[in-house]
Amino acid sequence: MLACLMIGGMILFFIVDRGVRDATPEIAIADTTIAHSQDSLADESPTIARDLRPFDPNTADSNTLLSLGLPSWMVKGMLKYRAKGGVYSSPEDFARVPGLTVKQYKELLPYIVIGDDYKPASTLVGERRGYNGRQSSESSIPSDESHAVNYPRQEKMQPTEHLSVNTADTNALKRVPGIGSYFARKIVEKREKLGGFVSLDQLLEIKNFPESALSYFIIPEGGVKKINVNTASFKTLSAHPLIGYQRTKTIIDYRRLKGRITSMSHLVALLHYTPEEAQLLSEYIEF
Repeated sequence: MLACLMIGGMILFFIVDRGVRDATPEIAIADTTIAHSQDSLADESPTIARDLRPFDPNTADSNTLLSLGLPSWMVKGMLKYRAKGGVYSSPEDFARVPGLTVKQYKELLPYIVIGDDYKPASTLVGERRGYNGRQSSESSIPSDESHAVNYPRQEKMQPTEHLSVNTADTNALKRVPGIGSYFARKIVEKREKLGGFVSLDQLLEIKNFPESALSYFIIPEGGVKKINVNTASFKTLSAHPLIGYQRTKTIIDYRRLKGRITSMSHLVALLHYTPEEAQLLSEYIEF
């Protein structure tokens, strides 16, 4: 009986082992077939054919932008930018789209069309006033001579005429050759901060100020407002360009702890001014 059981077990083992070996190739074939099927499905995923045609980045819908070859994540970013009030006012603005490559921009540039409603309003004002649209390429600050064409032209001063730089208003300042609205405004702003000019060289501290205009200005005596260093408030002292916040703090602390500042030499020793700075500051303070 035992011998019969052993023989039966061996026969069963050989039958099961052969069945497994015969089935293995079929399983492998089935796995390969499934993999090929998945690849085929991936290859057959829907795509949008590229269609280069004129478009306005401010109004084009997602389908139009996708048809230009832009990836979906970039299109979503553009739509989000527009939803927040962003505007592409020129083709150059479109070049700032995050992720856009130089190649993509060059390919799309000929097709970018900015609608009139999205152009800068300044172009409309310029047309109404007859502005020729000429702008300075040197910096973001346009030349004052080109600025002046936006407004009615004023008769410019003759070389023999002179103007007090400490009392002239912006209209009078714009009569000086080379001075327009921008520089006239900057002169008045600097004059108010200083309390008046004591030297024409102070005008050259204004960025891009035309040195040729200096010959038209004069500085009469007594045109400077002085600050009493012992009684002026913290705000008044700190607002002066030659004093500032830190030096004002030192002055106020000294006044509170030790009393009056009695002379210019006393102030120079307290605030560590250079001789040149001290000479200039002496024109603006009193004790």
